[in-house]
Amino acid sequence: SVASTRCAECGATFEKRPQFSAIDPDEPRDRYMTRPNVIIYGPLLTQRRADGRRCRDGKPYNSKLTYLDEPNPQCHYKSSRSREPFGVDATFDSASETYRASNEDNLYRFYDPLELEPGTGRPYGFSDDMGSDGAGHDYPIYWDVNMNNSRAVELVKLLVDGEYFDDLTAVVRLTTIAVNRDQPEQLVTVVQMRVQQDFSGGLEFSYSIQLVDTVAYDGGALDSIRLVLEILFLAQLVYMISHEAYELYCAHRDNDGPYGFLAYFRSPGNVLDLSSYLIALFTVFRRVRYLRSIQDLHPELHYDVYGDWAAWNRRTARIVQYTAAIEDLQATIEDFEALAKQLIVYKIWVMACIIIMVFQLLKSFHFHPKLGLVTRTVTKAGGSLIFWFVLQGSIALLYSLLGVLLFSQSSTGFGTRSTPGILQAFTGFAFLSLAGMYAPSELEEIPGLNDVLDGLSFYVTQVFFWSYMMISFFIMFNALLAIIVAAYEDVADEMRRAER
Repeated sequence: SVASTRCAECGATFEKRPQFSAIDPDEPRDRYMTRPNVIIYGPLLTQRRADGRRCRDGKPYNSKLTYLDEPNPQCHYKSSRSREPFGVDATFDSASETYRASNEDNLYRFYDPLELEPGTGRPYGFSDDMGSDGAGHDYPIYWDVNMNNSRAVELVKLLVDGEYFDDLTAVVRLTTIAVNRDQPEQLVTVVQMRVQQDFSGGLEFSYSIQLVDTVAYDGGALDSIRLVLEILFLAQLVYMISHEAYELYCAHRDNDGPYGFLAYFRSPGNVLDLSSYLIALFTVFRRVRYLRSIQDLHPELHYDVYGDWAAWNRRTARIVQYTAAIEDLQATIEDFEALAKQLIVYKIWVMACIIIMVFQLLKSFHFHPKLGLVTRTVTKAGGSLIFWFVLQGSIALLYSLLGVLLFSQSSTGFGTRSTPGILQAFTGFAFLSLAGMYAPSELEEIPGLNDVLDGLSFYVTQVFFWSYMMISFFIMFNALLAIIVAAYEDVADEMRRAER
């Protein structure tokens, strides 16, 4: 069988990797995203729903419209959340392809009277736990890898005909967990797709694909070397922190008063070193936390959320109803998602650690007559550089503001739902343009200008872009170069005089 073939081909590899605790030759079936990425869990579809609110609330214009007094699904808010049942079981809807006339006579066999919609008497199609007695949450819809093709397609029809997506659907997430069976490391792949309703009436789509190593040390030669290097790094870090602590003690001892230790912080070098070691220490803590989370991960290879398969395949109504295993399944998927997030946070702290180490390296070579030439030049030009950055920052900020006013409705990079427009334009357009990574063609037509004069949008866009490039690149950057060259010449002259 397919399942037996799967077990014969890759079961031994799974047994070597302890993230999965069991292999059954009868389950699960061999399903792929793209070969050789075999699906372990999913796809799992969930959604967060919003409450309908009075449209009149907080809106001066709406206060004049009396018909908006009633709750309206179009007026939900981001902070609101609903867990009420909704939709309809499409097997009771005569307009659906999944309709079964025999279900009408067996309505109360499948549903409790409290699960019926008041007025129509039709059964709700979707509840927060999907009939699992509180085990599930967020209206889960799960395509088990053991599903055959016709059952999977039928599940999609139940979603469409049962109106799983409606006006109160605020956020939808589709999560799949897969493993590359051809790689000896067998990294777990966490694939997430997210659709969020935009208050402007549109939809925001996003996705992420993250690799998670759920076995940090598998006994291989490279892992052993890495472990030794990590231990050496930790030992050195402890020594350097102890050294900084001793310097802090000496500063307190050599200066009178209860705040004598503040003398330690008068040196920028001391502040840089202490910050670097503390960030490195926190990075180590994030690494240890990630490793502990891996140790606590004990998933099953398969969760039988639909119960007895033979009985489930004979069901004609309430097809999407789960056992208590849905709780363990969702918890396992959330554990993998949490691991992926922890790994991202860890990488961010590693990035901060390495960046500050670069500044430490420059500081350490400051004493050297040749290697310290860069830091001495920057120190020499320090005052002028500060004024240059203030001026250039002001210019970039003003053009970022202008860019938001002109292009926020038509072009990307000038504000989103989660990022302020000025901040996105300042860190995007203003800096990318100077690096040669932004072109005028990325600026879309300004709404309404061509109605005033044909072609006006094009000329305004060109003036906006090239005036910024003229001021920032050709004038300001040449001034920056002149400041650095002048400081470099002064430092070089001092070095030549010192050599004599």
